[in-house]
Amino acid sequence: MKKNGSENIASMYRRGEISMDEAENRLWAEMYTNPSRYGLVSLDEDELSDFLLLFRPRFRRIIESYDESVAEFETFARNCALFFKMTWRKKQLKIAAERQSLENEIRHDAVESVRPFDDTSNPADIVSGTAARRVARRSSVRRRKIEEDARTTALVLAMKSCRDVDDEALEKLSAFTGIGGGELLKMIESLKSCPETRTARNRRMLMARRDETYYRKRKYEAELGRLDESSHEYMRLRERYERQERAWQKANESLEEGKIPTPKNSDIARILGIKQRKVYYCISHAKEKGVIEDYSEIFKKESEENDPKDEKR
Repeated sequence: MKKNGSENIASMYRRGEISMDEAENRLWAEMYTNPSRYGLVSLDEDELSDFLLLFRPRFRRIIESYDESVAEFETFARNCALFFKMTWRKKQLKIAAERQSLENEIRHDAVESVRPFDDTSNPADIVSGTAARRVARRSSVRRRKIEEDARTTALVLAMKSCRDVDDEALEKLSAFTGIGGGELLKMIESLKSCPETRTARNRRMLMARRDETYYRKRKYEAELGRLDESSHEYMRLRERYERQERAWQKANESLEEGKIPTPKNSDIARILGIKQRKVYYCISHAKEKGVIEDYSEIFKKESEENDPKDEKR
């Protein structure tokens, strides 16, 4: 067996030479620095980081279930990574396709809701009672759907930023959605408790990312010292070094801030009784429209109607 590398991780842990946390960190570093060994070479740096963040919770099971009589640990870990990568890639493609489908549907509904009748319709048919009722009914259904989507988006954004919702925002949210303030408060309090249980785990992930970026930064720094500063290889390596430097500083800042993460989309979907893909779409759509900067803008119409100053204007 190799003295350095992933082959020793499982056996070193079983002999008590390293803890489980250290074993997981070493496996993370091995996969991050040598992605080609684990079938991850097709992922760019950002995709690799996102993939490993989701794959890391499975490291413990991989290390504990490894049987050295069957295969080398690197081979076993590679097969696990390839299997998870296939599942992960399918989910990414599915989310992208579902998002595009929802966007097309909402865009179509938005256009149709403001169009009283088709441009190709015969005016005589529109005047007739049957055609008029059909157009009105179709317009009414689509208008209700758009209004329902707006209420759902307001709820999703409020739940996502549940720690910033004050009494005034809660009152506006209740008036806009038609849900009682007590019920909304219960949802918010339930979501507030969810992220706290993940704080320790997320902190360990941040520490692992910080340690890994520091290792790569030092590695590139040492390699730069051996290269000619005017060479193409030096410039390419310099860019990598600066990227790792920024990532290292960002990881340190995140650890110092000690922020409690926002609720997961799956938690919000469970609380609101909707599908997780709907939560994802609402947030993405709000970002594109600029609403995500201040979700209280969703309640602007409600606020203006209740503000005496606006009535005087």
